[in-house]
Parts: sequence; structure tokens; C-alpha cells
Amino acid sequence: MRVLDLSRGIAGAYCAQLLALAGCDVVRVELDGRDERVDALAWACANRGKHERRAGNATDAMRFVVDAAALVDDRGPGGLEALGLDEVTLRQANAGLVLTRLSDFGQDGPWSNWVGSELVNLATSGMLFITGTWEQPPVQLAPYQAQMTAGLLGALASVTALYADEGVTLDLSTQEAMMSFVPLLISQYVYNGTVAAREGTAAMMTRIERAADDWVYAGPGAAVNADYATFARFLEIPELGEERFLTPDGRLANWEEHQRLVLPKLLERTREAWLARAEEWHLTFAPVYTATELLSSDVLGERGFFAPLSPAQPEVRVPLAPYVTDGVRPDALARPLVRE
Repeated sequence: MRVLDLSRGIAGAYCAQLLALAGCDVVRVELDGRDERVDALAWACANRGKHERRAGNATDAMRFVVDAAALVDDRGPGGLEALGLDEVTLRQANAGLVLTRLSDFGQDGPWSNWVGSELVNLATSGMLFITGTWEQPPVQLAPYQAQMTAGLLGALASVTALYADEGVTLDLSTQEAMMSFVPLLISQYVYNGTVAAREGTAAMMTRIERAADDWVYAGPGAAVNADYATFARFLEIPELGEERFLTPDGRLANWEEHQRLVLPKLLERTREAWLARAEEWHLTFAPVYTATELLSSDVLGERGFFAPLSPAQPEVRVPLAPYVTDGVRPDALARPLVRE
């Protein structure tokens, strides 16, 4: 099953890549290059598992449309039309084509012609308001997360349409895609008037703090049921088991004292020592891994999660499919873009 990828951004490129992972033959039709805001390395990663063929113009591109099952584009409203690839022309060439169109705010509506960005997408979806802690400004997610979310849902919608075997046009908004990942943001407000917001650091424990050698997530449990009496014994800080620290409100009221007791204690052991001790006590500590540590992880290494970016750049490692089928990790993402 052939899929044409005409995208210029990460949303469309990632959508098409997931279709390659699903077993489609994805042909990247190069017309006008990538969006200038997209990093070259990110672009190379998002185009693994595909073939690239160049098209000088719309007429040249149309020869690939005739026998394709789907076409992915993320130029936004009017983008394909400006190339001479309007929907009427595409349908005349291939009535059964699944046309997946990704954009920041949809193909119609009052914001349809707005140009978005990662921060714009995160902000207008409500996601930005609930990331980070309430004492600090909102925190941006990792690069391209909004576009990759749109690509993920675009791929899901495309597979569904391909399975139905009907020519349809899919209109996917990045704003709406991000909102679908935070449904409680709206439903809690409608249900009981709660306005979702960033968590307060003091609601739990110190969250991400320094051990003797590195960063560690040092949370005893969920804010509402953290057993601080046990946590006090775990840290060997008797004062932490006092009544004033046993509830989130109590910790908030005595936060400076809480930190004065806890932070020096965390510095007494290495991250690995804390993790080993927390495992014995069944507490929710976790390492805060860097990219270097992820690449050298025994867990990920033994499961074959990384592969070289290309034969020319074997030192650059990239993630493969995030799942294993019958003991084998699909290899579509292990293949660099092939230019034909």
C-alpha cells in the first residue's frame, strides 16, 4: 500500500513515518523542501523508512497520485491548492485516495489561516498552562511534541480510513490533537468547576532534586496518599514524621523547614544508592536520565531500541519502533531515507 508524503513539517513527516512503520510503502515526494523552522537532524529522523522522489511541479507530482492509497500534507489551508494539487484534481486522478491534511488550527474556522509554532500549539491547547509547577512559569515540552502528537493521531485516522477502503479527506488540527491528550482540562471544569493548573511543588515532596552525584526524582508517592511517616524513617529524618508534615497542607505551610531537613539528606547518597534503597522500601524514586545515559542504558540496549542514523553517521543513534512484535522490533525506522 503506497502513501505519498508531501509534508514540509514534523507533523506530516511523522504521520507518514508511522504509516511506514505500519507496513506502508511511503514515498516522500520532494517539491519545495522542509519548513525552515525544522531542524535538519529532526527532519532526517522523521523521514527514516521512506523513499524520496523529486517532482519539479504539480504535474510531475500527479504521476505518483494515481496508484497511491493515501497522501499526507501539512502545509495548512490552501497549501496544496497553491501547488496546483487541489482536492478536485486529486480526486479526478484517484477517487479512492485518503487525503490526510494536518494544520495548526484546521482547514476552516476563524484561526485556520494562523501560522502556529510549538509554543503556540501548546498554549492554545491548554497544555502549556498545566506543565511545570505553580511557583514558576509554564514549562515547554520537549521539541516537536505538539507536531508529533498531531502526526500520531493523523496516522491513526489514516489507518482507520485505509481500513475502511473509502476515499476521504481527513482534517486534523494540532490544537485539537493536543487538547485530546488533556481531556480532564475541560471535563473537570464542566463537571465540578475545577480549573486545572500546574501542580504545587509542596503538594508532594521535593520532586526533582540533587543526590550526591546526580538528579533524582524523590517522591514518596501521590500527593493525596503519601505515607510521610514511612518516608521519615526511609530518609532517617524523625522530624519529618511529625504531624505538621503528614498532609499536603501541612507540608505547604512548613515548606521551608521541610526543604531544610530533606535536601541535605538527599546529598548524602548517590542516585543509585537512593534508587536501591527506595526499591527495598517500595517508594517511587526514579533516575533523571540524560541523553548520554539513555544511549548507554542496558535496558534499552538489550532490547535493541536504537540504531545508527545512517551508514555515513553510525555514531548518531536514533530510536526505533517503540514496541516489539513476537519478540522482533519492526525495522522500518532503521532504514534511512532512500533518494531515488
